[in-house]
Amino acid sequence: MLVAGLTANMNYYIRLRKDGEIESRLYYYATPSGFNSAYDTLDSSMFVYSNGSNYIEINGYSDGDDFYPYTYSDTYNQLTIEYIVE
Repeated sequence: MLVAGLTANMNYYIRLRKDGEIESRLYYYATPSGFNSAYDTLDSSMFVYSNGSNYIEINGYSDGDDFYPYTYSDTYNQLTIEYIVE
């Protein structure tokens, strides 16, 4: 994923939440004071165990600065969910 709208001296997070609780941090980036690009790339993966009734959410958060996925090209934004039944 390519995230956009980043500014210097900020902390950015993308977290996976399960049933309202933070399950894992998929992305963390602290932009340095000399940061001069509005973009950064995110490449992450994780496994989440679920009983099939859990509420799963991907949540973006920063210390007060808006940021967003770069949506002008599908090349950067791909999400795969694999469901395995035992």
